[in-house]
Amino acid sequence: MKISLTLIVFSTFIHLACTAQGSSVATIIESTPQAIVKSPTAIHGAGFARLSNYNPDRSFKEARQNAITDLEASILTSVYLEYYGTDDTQSRLNAEFSISDSIRSYQIEVIDSAIVGDWAVFFIRDLENSGSFPSNVIETAQSLNWSYELFEPRNINGYWVSSGFYQQTRFNPDRGWTKAKQNALQNLSEYLNTKVQSLERVYNDDLSSVHYVTSKHVFNNIGVIGRKMMDDKYHVMIIVGDRDIIRIDG
Repeated sequence: MKISLTLIVFSTFIHLACTAQGSSVATIIESTPQAIVKSPTAIHGAGFARLSNYNPDRSFKEARQNAITDLEASILTSVYLEYYGTDDTQSRLNAEFSISDSIRSYQIEVIDSAIVGDWAVFFIRDLENSGSFPSNVIETAQSLNWSYELFEPRNINGYWVSSGFYQQTRFNPDRGWTKAKQNALQNLSEYLNTKVQSLERVYNDDLSSVHYVTSKHVFNNIGVIGRKMMDDKYHVMIIVGDRDIIRIDG
């Protein structure tokens, strides 16, 4: 199974050829400050590593290991959030992410690998857990303005879609993509928050309300159906079926 890995950037008329491992081709077209990374729409792991001119094999090994970690996170991630705030402000107390550790090497199939600009990129899937999502749901989700920073999670025919972003870094792109994905999960977990307590306090005879929120969810079978680089940020869009979300009370 092979995919075409495409990186599209809009600005002038610059075309950069990128070499690939196997038969993949990566293309960069410049015209506006935006880049789109096409990736599989099925459940997969994506790994990125800074490309070394002296030891590219090591870069691909690092990208492959990052892809395994990402795949484990796609199969199962638990999210615990705890924060408080007033009607006007919000202060986060805690945000924890825990992923599964169940992938075995014999389960992994390489979908694609390529050199894209200064990156080594790996896409893999789990042979025992490589489900996909309805094409009409993906098309609807991708047509939304999901990289808008105030985009709210929404349910499309029984599938939740959410987006997140993180500041770009030239030194550790994998961390940037991982954090953007975690932020998308965090946004979804907050949207589906499980427990809200409202506390009232009196300060200088003024009554104000403080909200304490805890949100605990386990997400299974997480798909990434959108990756963009724009406004100096990594943007990620995720999809997960409602039946694959476990809400934990208490």
